[in-house]
Amino acid sequence: MVLDEQEISLTDFCVELEHISNLLAYSKGLEFKIKLSPDLPKKVIIDGTRLRQILWNLIGNAAKFSDQGKIIVKVSYESENRLIFCVKDPGIGMSIEEQDKIFTLYYQIKNTPGKIANKGAGIGLAVSKQFAQKMGGDITVKSMKGQGSCFTLSVKAPLCLEKTAVLKNEDINLPLLHVLLVEDVDINITVACAVFKKLKISFEVAMSGSEALSIFSPERFDLVFLDIHLPDMTGFEIAQQIRSDHHQKSLPPLIAFTANILKKEKEYLDKGMNDVLSKPLSTQSLIQIIRKYFSDFSAPHPERKQQYRDIENKGSVLNLNLLKHYIELLGFPNMKKNVALFEKTLPHYLSTLEDHAKTKNQQGILEEAHKIESASGSVGLSYLQQCSHAIQTTSQWNKVQHGIDDLKQHWKIHIKMLREWIEQNGERMQ
Repeated sequence: MVLDEQEISLTDFCVELEHISNLLAYSKGLEFKIKLSPDLPKKVIIDGTRLRQILWNLIGNAAKFSDQGKIIVKVSYESENRLIFCVKDPGIGMSIEEQDKIFTLYYQIKNTPGKIANKGAGIGLAVSKQFAQKMGGDITVKSMKGQGSCFTLSVKAPLCLEKTAVLKNEDINLPLLHVLLVEDVDINITVACAVFKKLKISFEVAMSGSEALSIFSPERFDLVFLDIHLPDMTGFEIAQQIRSDHHQKSLPPLIAFTANILKKEKEYLDKGMNDVLSKPLSTQSLIQIIRKYFSDFSAPHPERKQQYRDIENKGSVLNLNLLKHYIELLGFPNMKKNVALFEKTLPHYLSTLEDHAKTKNQQGILEEAHKIESASGSVGLSYLQQCSHAIQTTSQWNKVQHGIDDLKQHWKIHIKMLREWIEQNGERMQ
């Protein structure tokens, strides 16, 4: 494995990690908190993609084996260029015997005799440890049965001492693309769509192979991202079917979208893919793919921006894919109850947030905005979620107030739109 070590902003990296992890934790009724050491450097040199994959595996496991409580990630920087992440969960814990085995390929933790708690392939921790060691570090664990676990990841991350010009996303002249994401896991859809929206890329989502094939045409999409493991077929089978049904020269790039980082790139190419991206999708990795296949940044299908504007505008208010998933998971009546609860609690959250803003209570603002972000995500209100997230990430007081005003202006009409959408679509989706 060759590392792709580049300069990254630790602040941006941790904000992105917190945002993704909050969605995962909230979906399981858990809390998530990230604590940054005050002496954390702003920028380091590291393979951000591999680091993200390791942490996503550790945090995903923490959520998988926890039923209630709070997942805490502490981030610090120690001597000899050591970047440290401690992932602590309130889950089922492990015996000393299990702690010796969990980094073995294909080992699965047993909850009770004969009952396997982890239904996955069991390769995540073993591969993550290999990656950590390749990055000059390691992963260790401390745990007690029934009392949770703490995984510590250390990696080598030299400081960026020289100031370098960094091209911001908004400064990049990207083409007007329309992409197809074929993915069935809720959190992966949420993250990928957030990246698409950030780069102003219009998109459609298919949650199965049959749905993807039914809507695909070469003239409609500029890029196609294919998850490998879908309910009805594999991403490879979809790619092969597309190549069988359409003329090769007319096809957009078919990109494998996978968390299985064991395979070599050639294996994906041999099975019909043009390229491969790892989950979770990051802004930088998507920009690199766009640069690779649209090097002149010309707009291959500029009319699509107008054609799919309604989809994009609707998506800016409601996360339709999440809503569909929630209704299928919770049922129509329970989803309506969730919306009613959100409508009841949000005015209190907003009032408290505004009080903290008036007194310039920064910690209070962060905590209350985070509550609104999590609650908005639980009912699929994308725009309110983005507004509350923006409040947490700005350092300017006028922008905090602008975000609060934005929330106050839009929340009632957005809840009305949400109710109307649920009434129109909810019952037939159960």
